[in-house]
Amino acid sequence: MTAYPREFIGDRFVMLSVEQNFGNVPFLAIGLPFLYRSGMEILVNAAAGQSWLDGVSTTNGWYYEAGIGLGKIFGLIRADLTYRISKPNAFFFTIGISSIL
Repeated sequence: MTAYPREFIGDRFVMLSVEQNFGNVPFLAIGLPFLYRSGMEILVNAAAGQSWLDGVSTTNGWYYEAGIGLGKIFGLIRADLTYRISKPNAFFFTIGISSIL
């Protein structure tokens, strides 16, 4: 999630997160066989969530975000660009571990 630290507080929280890993097939489909052979993956994701404290929403309604990522860069790194749809709107770029196995 692209939420800021301690942005969502409360005694209840619900979140739905979905992600689709297209693998490396899109690289072959668009004619980039060298990227296909590299094993990198294209991923898309979306999330929605809300938190409450004593029955009152602390997120001012539902929180939404969506993004795209590139996984298995050098076999290990993942980079994501996520757009925060909820206010305040912003783009977030994150780097993490893609896969250990």
